[in-house]
Amino acid sequence: MVESPAQADTSAIAAERITPETGKLRLRVLTIISRTGGCTDEEGIRLTGLPSSTYRPRRVELHKGWRDFDGGYIEDSGERRSTASGRPAIIWRITMKGRNALD
Repeated sequence: MVESPAQADTSAIAAERITPETGKLRLRVLTIISRTGGCTDEEGIRLTGLPSSTYRPRRVELHKGWRDFDGGYIEDSGERRSTASGRPAIIWRITMKGRNALD
């Protein structure tokens, strides 16, 4: 999916505005994934109380990284759990790197 110029502008603005908070939000997401032993995005959103538009980007950053944040703190467990709508969803689990970051 390719973003339109307007979407790219709004995405960049949103990213700039949230940058000071992203570390705290990533920690919140990582902590929930650790405490649950692994969770889907839907479960993580419910447990953290974060909007999906805040939760999912932080989860992606924990997995793949973003800008100067290198990722690798969580991984796809290979397991799936059904969402409320009955669709299979990835269960994300913490990696050793993620555990070390929480210690």
